Amino acid sequence: DSIMPHTREKQPRVTSAEIAAARLWRWRRHLTMVELAQLTGYSVSAIMWFERGQSPPRTTGVKPRPVNPHAWQRYKMLCGAVEEQLSRPRREPFQW
Repeated sequence: DSIMPHTREKQPRVTSAEIAAARLWRWRRHLTMVELAQLTGYSVSAIMWFERGQSPPRTTGVKPRPVNPHAWQRYKMLCGAVEEQLSRPRREPFQW
């Protein structure tokens, strides 16, 4: 038996509607990019790129690429955790 190499399933591109919904969610929660950065651990510039639906260019002068679907999924999960934290009554902070 040979071991099959792991192949990552290709995820569909992130739609402009989903990108707009993410930005709208942040605005509705009255969060600045700085505040969301502090809550997620992402940099402000990373959030700016997510809200543009792009990945930052690897080198100067190169056109930005569409946001990576796997990176977008991680961002979405962290925003979901922020939503959960903001919508719950004050309790003790999560501990392992």
